[in-house]
Amino acid sequence: RAISYVPDIRRVFQYHGAEHKTIHAFEAGGEVSAASAAGMSRLHPRCGTTFLLFVICISIILHAVLVPLLLMIHTPQSMAAKHALTVSFKLLLMAPISALAYELIRYAARMPDGFWATLLRAPGLTLQRLTTYEPDQEQLDVAIVALREALGPDAGARIHTVPYSEG
Repeated sequence: RAISYVPDIRRVFQYHGAEHKTIHAFEAGGEVSAASAAGMSRLHPRCGTTFLLFVICISIILHAVLVPLLLMIHTPQSMAAKHALTVSFKLLLMAPISALAYELIRYAARMPDGFWATLLRAPGLTLQRLTTYEPDQEQLDVAIVALREALGPDAGARIHTVPYSEG
């Protein structure tokens, strides 16, 4: 939390909040403008920071269980081979762990509100309370321009940006 007192970091956290507010406004299906985004929550259940938290947690759990099992099945004689096997195994687990984290976050976001949804969403939303802050008007404008550019021709007329030059 102390890091948020560094002005540049606080500004990054405000832009993070602006991104979330803009996505909430877009997902609501109505007009996307700085005014509509301002009324949205800065916390989002499918945040990239939440994804990273889930990846780390799942990695810790799976590595703590699966690496010892692997070494029970096969333990190379040399320390270098043992480390190479362990690192290779962990690298092979990267894609399944990432996929599991992604699907878990998507599932938690779709769940109807209740005990289990709250339990699954709580770690990510708690982390977001540290990594997002309320943005100012200009930060919301930037986030909306970024959304329009990310969507490209599919942006549609409901996304209202301040005038800007492309390129």
